[in-house]
Amino acid sequence: MSTDASPATASPPAPALSWRAWCVIVFTVAFAVRLVCLLNFRSLPFFENLIVDSYQYDAWARRIAAGDWLGNGVFFQAPLYPYSLGAIYAVLGRDLFWLRFGQIILGATACVALMHAGRGWFNRTTGIAAGLMLALYAPAVFFDTLIQKAVLDGFFMALILALLPWAWTRPAWFRFVVVGTVLGLFCLSRENALLLLPCVAGVALLDPTLGPAARRAGLGALILTGAALPILPVYARNVHFGSRTAITTYQMGFNFYLGNTRGAQGIYGPLKAGRGDTRHEEADSRDVAEKAAGRKLTADGISSFHFRRALDEIAAAPGEWLQLLGRKALLTVNRIEIMDGDDIYFYEQSSLLLRLLNSVWNFGLLFPLGMAGIYLARAQWRHHGILLLLLAVLWVGTALFFIAGRYRHPMAPILMIYAAYAVVALARALRERDLRRLAMPALVAIVAAGIGSLPLVSKRDQLATSYFNAAGAWRERGKLAEAIDCYEKSLELGRIQTPTYANYATALMDAGKLDEARTLLNEGLSIVSPKAPLFVNLGNIELRQENLPAAEKQYRAALDEDPDSAPALNGLGLILTRTNRHTDGVAKLRRAFDLDKNLPSVYANLGSALAADGQTTEAIQILDSGIKKFPQNPAIRAERSKVGQP
Repeated sequence: MSTDASPATASPPAPALSWRAWCVIVFTVAFAVRLVCLLNFRSLPFFENLIVDSYQYDAWARRIAAGDWLGNGVFFQAPLYPYSLGAIYAVLGRDLFWLRFGQIILGATACVALMHAGRGWFNRTTGIAAGLMLALYAPAVFFDTLIQKAVLDGFFMALILALLPWAWTRPAWFRFVVVGTVLGLFCLSRENALLLLPCVAGVALLDPTLGPAARRAGLGALILTGAALPILPVYARNVHFGSRTAITTYQMGFNFYLGNTRGAQGIYGPLKAGRGDTRHEEADSRDVAEKAAGRKLTADGISSFHFRRALDEIAAAPGEWLQLLGRKALLTVNRIEIMDGDDIYFYEQSSLLLRLLNSVWNFGLLFPLGMAGIYLARAQWRHHGILLLLLAVLWVGTALFFIAGRYRHPMAPILMIYAAYAVVALARALRERDLRRLAMPALVAIVAAGIGSLPLVSKRDQLATSYFNAAGAWRERGKLAEAIDCYEKSLELGRIQTPTYANYATALMDAGKLDEARTLLNEGLSIVSPKAPLFVNLGNIELRQENLPAAEKQYRAALDEDPDSAPALNGLGLILTRTNRHTDGVAKLRRAFDLDKNLPSVYANLGSALAADGQTTEAIQILDSGIKKFPQNPAIRAERSKVGQP
């Protein structure tokens, strides 16, 4: 990484405004755009009713704010974002609007950081262009308003890009410690950022412009020392809970398997059918591994199991895996923002500004512009080679697992610097009326645009899933008409899946439309698989109508297909306890409770059954734990009120 200025990177005539003024302008534009979109999103069901990862982060943060700072067990998910939320909740309280407001300030700050990065790597005008580009980049605007760690990923990546030239131009020891510390924090937000650490430290070790070999080795060591400052406490905590290999989390093996199993398509798919929710991931990961091993496993053992399982499947069909890897490499740079819970194409329906930005300035344009910029800057590759290395590592590090828009988001700031360089070069060529120099960059951009536009994923399918998720959020808020409408749209858009039919039927049941629900479920039985959740809901309909024999038949049909269906065991257990088969009923309820502690009704049913059996102490423990986990659930509270003190 050379720090010498070169004619190719010399700045064009400087704009009249000062650098500080441009920083204020870029920050203001970025903040204003994000604020408008944030206000637009307040009408969406996901604004307060969080889903998937957002739900998990918020629940985790609330536990932290309540005093559970250490937690229990090795981290399965990256801890920095939920711990940041927990600290905010503890000090300021939980307000999701003001939390998002703070995030858009952080996102706007990232735009200013990218300005400094562009100036440090190339020139002043490139820096200004890069900052403005990030300010208006639709995916960044979207991610900054979500309860998601992508806001931290974008900020840390922009900050690292600004700090690298800052450290290299004046290689003082503390600057390299700062670079390492920010990299370490990034690793606590995005696990594959660990791949960047040896890259940056290695460049410091090998870059002759930093001085003699001993000095370079010392600077590389300072980067690693800085990274250790935030990482070591997390690793020490994981060791305390029994891990030796989980530097930050132990989900790497699980994620590697999901992304590389035979039949994978390169995007997220649940380990168990019908359980595509982060609330189930850790339990399912453990359950599958321990059943295969026939014994309890440590966190390291679970991760190793999934790694070995994936490698065995790769070895069994290497050609098939290479095709999958190629597909994932293409998905990583595809123009579509692949959803991971929250979907930009659903959100843009509520925001004209986001819709306009996303129709013009998205990854589909960023990637070809960035590739053109890389071509234009090729003569100075020694100067900015570390950027190319980081981009390649992020690309490969993403493609090795499975793809979502927010997973590739750290690539965007790097590409944006090159895209800004290309735009500045285009402006210079137009000003000098010398368009011939742009012929090859234009060809590179056209090829890159073609690669990024391959029809690998469907926006329509994503939108169908988003309507399904929105329906669930409306149900949680008690707005059944809106929920039913969203389920209908989800089916119309092609989400012909078991959860759609099952949850749509539940909404109809809650609205008192039992006959419509029964018709829908019977239709689903002839179309989709697995069928167990549909049998469960048919059983629930019969149970509501006090037709216990018919309900029992449906629950048993569900268990014939899926013996580990907790809802079916819960329903069957309830019927057995109500029809003088108490011992068998309690056993079924216990099994349901062991399988799925995220099922509210099993707390009420098992607690009630145990109390009736005279096991008051255990009944109270289960009911109290249910109230703690589901404080708004009336059934659990009603059963608890019937049980006195032990």
